[in-house]
Amino acid sequence: MRFRFNIRLTEEDYLNFNIFHLYNDPSSKKNLLIIRICLNVILFSALILQIFVSGDIAAIIVTAVFLVIPVVLLNVFYNKYWEFITKKQIKSMKKSGKLPFSPESLLEFYDNYSVEITSQTKTEHNYSSFEKIYLSEHRYIYIYISSVQAYIIPLSAFSSEEHFNSFMSFISTKCSNITVC
Repeated sequence: MRFRFNIRLTEEDYLNFNIFHLYNDPSSKKNLLIIRICLNVILFSALILQIFVSGDIAAIIVTAVFLVIPVVLLNVFYNKYWEFITKKQIKSMKKSGKLPFSPESLLEFYDNYSVEITSQTKTEHNYSSFEKIYLSEHRYIYIYISSVQAYIIPLSAFSSEEHFNSFMSFISTKCSNITVC
């Protein structure tokens, strides 16, 4: 065994991962952009429709004010809204008694594969299954083992900077798709 980590995750760690994923996963970023564009187009289309339908300048101005305000608010608070929704979804899952993550796990990295051991499962992954690795905000390492599932390694799991650097050197030989954000 090359590396072993006792991982203790909190709800906040999992939330941070989901928000990170929301803004960094190409599919999620694309979906957020499409939703934002569609909402803006719908609101501006309503304004243009009002201009063509109504000959009353006062009605056009009132409609413009009532449509421009939501457009501005939408664009200012768009990311915060999605973060709020993500947080609510996690709390809802927790309330139903099913945490979407394991609060405690053991991650072991061998020469040819990795092992994750939780209280309920033991999973092995060949390094070829690692899709990408992110070093996020210098607080977490996210090792994606699928498009939506990742090992979350808080930097607090490392005993020293040398330990961290040694792991990063090792893991970069196993997966070249590493991004620092």
